[in-house]
Amino acid sequence: MQVPVEWLREYVDFEDIPIEEVADKLTMAGLEVGEIYPERFGYENSYVGRVTNVSEHPAKPGFWILTVEDDTRGNTVLTNLREFRVGEIIPIGYEGFILPDGMKLESMKFGGETSDAKILSEADVEYSDNAEVILPLPESAKVGDCVPDAIGITQEVFKFDLTANRGDCLCVLGIARDLAAVLDRPIKKDVFDFELETKPLDIDFSVTIKAPMLCPRYSGRVIRNVRIEESPLWMRRRLVCSGMRGINSIVDVTNYVMIETGQPLHAFDLDTLQKRAIVVRRAIAGEKIKTIDDTDRLLDPYMLVIADKTRPVAVAGVMGGAETEIEGDTVNMLLESAHFQPRNLRKTATGLDMRTEASVRFEKGVNPDTTVKCSDYASYLIAKMGWGTPLDGLIDKYPKPVKPKKISLNPAKVQKFISPDIEPSEMEGILRRLDFVVEKPEKGKILKVTAPGHRFDIAIWEDLAEEIARIYGYNRVPSVMPKTLIHRAVMTPNQAGNRKLREILAGCGLSETITFSFTNLKELTRIWPDKTPVAVPILNPLTEDHTHLRPTLVPNMLKTIARNRANSPDVPLQLFELGKVFMDPENPAEEDALCIGVCGRSLRTPTKTDYNFQLPVYYVIKGIIEQFIDSVTPETPSFRPADNVLYHPNRSAEIYLGKEKIGELGEVHPEICANFDIRHVTAVATVDIAPLKAILDREPRYEAISRHPALARDISVIVPENVAARSIEEIICRYGSDLLERAYVYDVFRGEKIGEGKKSVTFALEFRAVDRTLTDEEVNPIMEKIIFFVRDEAGGTLRTS
Repeated sequence: MQVPVEWLREYVDFEDIPIEEVADKLTMAGLEVGEIYPERFGYENSYVGRVTNVSEHPAKPGFWILTVEDDTRGNTVLTNLREFRVGEIIPIGYEGFILPDGMKLESMKFGGETSDAKILSEADVEYSDNAEVILPLPESAKVGDCVPDAIGITQEVFKFDLTANRGDCLCVLGIARDLAAVLDRPIKKDVFDFELETKPLDIDFSVTIKAPMLCPRYSGRVIRNVRIEESPLWMRRRLVCSGMRGINSIVDVTNYVMIETGQPLHAFDLDTLQKRAIVVRRAIAGEKIKTIDDTDRLLDPYMLVIADKTRPVAVAGVMGGAETEIEGDTVNMLLESAHFQPRNLRKTATGLDMRTEASVRFEKGVNPDTTVKCSDYASYLIAKMGWGTPLDGLIDKYPKPVKPKKISLNPAKVQKFISPDIEPSEMEGILRRLDFVVEKPEKGKILKVTAPGHRFDIAIWEDLAEEIARIYGYNRVPSVMPKTLIHRAVMTPNQAGNRKLREILAGCGLSETITFSFTNLKELTRIWPDKTPVAVPILNPLTEDHTHLRPTLVPNMLKTIARNRANSPDVPLQLFELGKVFMDPENPAEEDALCIGVCGRSLRTPTKTDYNFQLPVYYVIKGIIEQFIDSVTPETPSFRPADNVLYHPNRSAEIYLGKEKIGELGEVHPEICANFDIRHVTAVATVDIAPLKAILDREPRYEAISRHPALARDISVIVPENVAARSIEEIICRYGSDLLERAYVYDVFRGEKIGEGKKSVTFALEFRAVDRTLTDEEVNPIMEKIIFFVRDEAGGTLRTS
């Protein structure tokens, strides 16, 4: 945003303050002045020079060759205006000087002599229309001065770097309001203090709003007898200082009012509108419009357009259409002043890749309360300049007026927030200087503050406190070290439980992996094509690979194994991830889950037997699970056949702790391995860690270790093939009495001696008493009892050879 200092002085008197100090005060109040620069209107390549040599042109009588210099440069000028004297001071324009018609000065040859500059006339800087009169210089002009500086037309301009919330300051009036509050000086000028004279309406036109959510307010006024001409120099120069250029009288007025008040306007050639109707609606799919930049644009249905009865004639708040723009032969025009929904308008401007001065202001927010006032102001200027006749009958559609925001403010909170030195009365004064309405209650200290219509960024009391602070002065806020109580970091029970489990898993020889909590349905379908787990969708996913929250850790574990095996195919992997999974899209909830993955030749075989021999990964991961659970609880887990398409049909199991299922393990099905580009046998396990963490929370129980030796026995039983070894182990443990300390399988044999459809399972049993050394006489009855019940419940027989 660029604002000429001269324009600001029409609103606020600050002649006694250096503009650098004014810029600093505005910056400290939140309106950062990034630069103060002189606007010379294209006349930069000029200077006040002294004639140092005069000679007649050798080939052209009546022409003189002048050498003009200042302290740093010199130029040659050919002229036939008159004979000049050495020592005369004249205004010079050299190569690059921009003439009023937009042409740039260039070197030229005349009669064999080169001229690289010209003596500036009054017309060259629009001092007057006289191109034959040399531009007069004031007595204060010095050799070397830039000509616009010497004659006093250079204007100082503030260039602001505004924050996104200060859309109200994208105009001279907005900057002036804040400047007046900062300097605590009154606003001298009311831009809306005028009397608009109109003629009776004798032209019918209509306005219909079909999308009131996107266009809360729309007003239109007819202006007759439009006259298109060049706008006056003062207006064009103010537009240039504001970063715009003059086009013609009507367009310049709409731009001028927008720069001064912040309200974008648009002028339609009324006679080009079908049935002289305005319809504010969404675009129809496939609809096109040619905008005034002569570009055909395809519109989307979410875009708001201004249309007549048959076609769109403008992209609302962004740019007008070429078919209805103001031309030299325009007689009747319709002046639009409206308020559009910022979010949709920004989406439209971005979608069409055409952000304009108008769209930027609508995106930041425009005051809907001044829509008609700004239209009247533009009409007043048009009538004052003699460019048209405003008519009665302005149509103003405002179905749901915006209600002002009212906020409760506790001065004590503000004092705590900013400084205890600021008095409540000073707070009230600052807010009133910023056009807030402050109501003091009869009882109590809570103020009722109503935000002005142009401050749509004010919503909560902290916003009011910020307004008070920036006008009060951030440099007046005391620098005090904050007083805080530092507490020792304490883990939650859940965090402590997870940390303990991670230590146990690391002790089992596993390395931890950490992956994103995102997945996508395609990954889940690669594992469960028929019964894909339900996943919680992400409303605004960043990538196509991260569209849902993960309901399981398995896909991430398989991807981790695939990446690591691809990079290091000979390195064995024993990994775990303890992380969050997300369930039930209807009522989303997150839970802790554990996944273990094994791939490749294991470095060790974690089994209770401690036999160091190579086993398939199924037995490796089963041993890891046994060791992990054994580190958590003395209760021994049991395993039952699993039915999950993730696993190999004959190499998977459900994990039970007591009667509760806590997970599954198994060798991953070869087809699923292929889906994830894994070329080695892989096993995974998933464990519900909630029951295990509940066990961790229990108080440990001490049991004395027997000082007496164990008595070992072996038992081999022949059972049908379908009898699980685990069921036999359960029988042995059930009838082994309290003296049985341990029972485990150490051999399974099948062969002709055993018989078809049968197997021999050998168990190692260890008996021990706490208070004595056991004898055969004590153990033999127990062994006989075990053999009897194995025969009775499992159909087994004792193998004798």
